[in-house]
Amino acid sequence: METLCLEPAYQEAPPATAQYLAYAVNDIYESSLLLTTPEAAGSIIFPDRPLQFRYRRVSDDALTPWLQTGTELAPERGFMLDLQRSCMLLLRRREYGLNQRLILLGLFLEDAADYVATERGHQLGALIKSYNSPAFRARFDEAMRAIQFEPAAYLGLLWGLLGKLASQHLLTDAQAETDYRELIRQVFSLDALQEAKRTERTYTECHAAFAQAAQRWPLLLENHLVYTFFARFYPCSLDGGIVHNYWTFVSIYKLTELALMTLAVVRRDQLHLHETYALLSHVERLQLQPAFRKTVERFIQPKEDASLELFNALYDLS
Repeated sequence: METLCLEPAYQEAPPATAQYLAYAVNDIYESSLLLTTPEAAGSIIFPDRPLQFRYRRVSDDALTPWLQTGTELAPERGFMLDLQRSCMLLLRRREYGLNQRLILLGLFLEDAADYVATERGHQLGALIKSYNSPAFRARFDEAMRAIQFEPAAYLGLLWGLLGKLASQHLLTDAQAETDYRELIRQVFSLDALQEAKRTERTYTECHAAFAQAAQRWPLLLENHLVYTFFARFYPCSLDGGIVHNYWTFVSIYKLTELALMTLAVVRRDQLHLHETYALLSHVERLQLQPAFRKTVERFIQPKEDASLELFNALYDLS
């Protein structure tokens, strides 16, 4: 039998051997290609045009759903499709930079968690509409002013997470052409006694190179975020609640960002789009290890209550 399935629209037909993730909630199916090669990433993560979605009919036996039809849902999963669509809209709010969009996403998910917990999940549509109101804009501006980004905290947090992953051999990837952790260590001189000012200077240089590359590929990272959110079925794929899903999603993206910034400063004008796709496919392959995301979860969960500290460490609003 065949079923209707929602998926991103690919630039060209993926190879017959391509792997897919698939999810089922009642009669809704969603499918996405695993971006395990640069070629797969290049077929979907476009650098200069928005990611599009389409419906197609697929064979039931081609799907291995994460949630089976009729599965009893946790409260937030009962509203997962509304949550997912709303979050993807926020990630495409191009009047804001990517970090601002991630903060906007975090505020929405905090509110959404409260709505679901107080049996107002059916009002999520009204909640997302309220984000265009003057009252919300004032709240959002206040949240922006409260954030004081700290490059040393950014590097310290993510390097600590990379250390946890490395200690469990979860960064090993035979297909990777670049050792991104080693590249970060070299660029930030992490063998030496590191002063905050030196870290800040190195970060500023990396960030500038990263921004220059982003100008050439203006929608690449947006598309990557939207695709990852869709493909991994955030904000409901992990036990621990909506906000926990959010911080896990952000942490993995920020590891990717740090590696890409470091690669950009090393390659300068010689950074090619294929190298960026290679990095995205590297992160995808790492996530296929069940222990990878669990390690990220265990690392970030104790820090989630101190959300302002995480915001200061992860969100550069310059």
